[in-house]
Amino acid sequence: MKTALINGSPKLKNSASLSILTDIKNFLMQERDENKIQSESDIIINEFTWNKPSCSIKDFEDICKCDAIVFAFPLYVDSAPSHLLKILVDFEHYIDEIKKSNDMNQLKDINVYAVVNNGFFEGKQNCLAIETIGHWCKRLGFNMAGGIGIGGGGMLLAIKNVPCGSGPKKTIGIELKKLSSSIKSRQNYGLSFIEPNFPAFLYKFMAETQWRKSVKANGLKAKDLGRRI
Repeated sequence: MKTALINGSPKLKNSASLSILTDIKNFLMQERDENKIQSESDIIINEFTWNKPSCSIKDFEDICKCDAIVFAFPLYVDSAPSHLLKILVDFEHYIDEIKKSNDMNQLKDINVYAVVNNGFFEGKQNCLAIETIGHWCKRLGFNMAGGIGIGGGGMLLAIKNVPCGSGPKKTIGIELKKLSSSIKSRQNYGLSFIEPNFPAFLYKFMAETQWRKSVKANGLKAKDLGRRI
């Protein structure tokens, strides 16, 4: 079974999306090792980094050979980052050309999962972005098999070395493991919105403290945070 893990963050490295995909990959590999999956049913993982508004046709060709696609990206104005939206539109055009050629053998049943993180504490803020991927799937004929909205994205990098399923990543680990099991068994995961196991008020305090540090580092004052154009 082939799975495409697509990092849709505009950051080339050190992104929360990459941290999430790393955890999913580890769970998938764990599933493979524990169940001693071999030969045709083996779990093969293809990784893609889409941090620019274009990608190669080969990416589309390789992804269409997969059984599952997992998107991980940050929330941008209640949706996916603009560069990722551009690639998704290009993917639509690629699929349209396949349909026009009547070469439907190139297409297979593909399950799509979306894991979206955001800087707000509440994971439910990601609902519209996940819904966007669902509409995209409907347009292409793929199966939207589920999504996870993760809040507290601002701290995910800070706790990336915490074992997934422990401490502040307890709930995140539980859901990512469920998602990985759904991918392996080619089942629908459903929809969930989660937050780190961390006090919301403390997350807010730490975020505001960081903003003030950034403002001062750029030669401004804390009151400038309230400036409007």
